[in-house]
Amino acid sequence: MLLLDKESKHIDLFTDDSLDMNHLAAADLTLHKYSEFETFVKSKQFSSVAIDTLSCSHRDFSLFKDCAGSVIEYSKAVDLPITHLKVHKNSVELEGTEKALLLESAALVSFYAEVEHILNSGRVLWEHEGE
Repeated sequence: MLLLDKESKHIDLFTDDSLDMNHLAAADLTLHKYSEFETFVKSKQFSSVAIDTLSCSHRDFSLFKDCAGSVIEYSKAVDLPITHLKVHKNSVELEGTEKALLLESAALVSFYAEVEHILNSGRVLWEHEGE
């Protein structure tokens, strides 16, 4: 779970209690154990919170609803603020991706045709026979 304070630009990152995330330490980032999340949220005064309802758990959503003045719900990926920050591919990258997908598709079609031929001939296809 990641909380970003828009005014101070400070980030609070809550991770699995068993993960060592100290290598991420930075001046504007505070690392917390996820087990501390509820206590942290209840101790803050949030005027408003934006929530990705596609990935936020019901427990955390309810917690924010109870502790924040207002809750902005995003239920479509296209509406999420992070969507606009994601990398957009240029024409060369798109062309390379298209070529790679075509090669992958050709390989899959060839593989499925070989499997179909072996099975239609009545032979048993063994895993160790694959190339």
